[in-house]
Amino acid sequence: MEDSGRMRDGDQPTFRYSSNPTMFSSQPIMTVFVVGLSIVGVALWVMKLGPFIVGPMLVAFSAMIVCSWALSALSYRLYVTDDSVVSERGLLSRSKTRVAIASIRSVSVRQSLTDRMFNVGTVSVSTIGDEPEIVARGMPEPAKLEALLRN
Repeated sequence: MEDSGRMRDGDQPTFRYSSNPTMFSSQPIMTVFVVGLSIVGVALWVMKLGPFIVGPMLVAFSAMIVCSWALSALSYRLYVTDDSVVSERGLLSRSKTRVAIASIRSVSVRQSLTDRMFNVGTVSVSTIGDEPEIVARGMPEPAKLEALLRN
C-alpha cells in the first residue's frame, strides 16, 4: 500500500466488511411457511395420505424455494475496503458497482420489526442524485455497516 492510500498493482485490498445477504433470517415468515410445507409434504408422503404424488411434490417445491434463496444469496456480495464500497451481483456473469467512500453523501438503513429481531436490513448508499447507487437487501448487521461508512 502506498502512503496515499491508493493500491499498487498486485496489492490485495483490506476488507473492513464483507458479506452476502442472509437467507432465512431476512425472510422469517417465508422460512416458517417453507419448513411447514416440507413437514406436511413428508407427512403426506410417509403416511400415504391422499394421492401419492402430492407429498413428493410439496417436498420438491420446498427444495426449489430453498435452492432459489441460496442462489440469490450466493450471487450477491457487498464489501467495504479502505477506500470504496463494492457491490457484486451474479454467478455466471458479473455486475460490479464501486462507490468511493469519499463520494458517499448518505447511507440509510431500513429495518422492519422482524429485521430488527434478526439483525438484518436494507442498506442504501447514495452519492449525488436521487437514486441510491447501491441497495443491499437482507444484509447482516446493518448498523455496523452504516457506522463503518459514516466514519
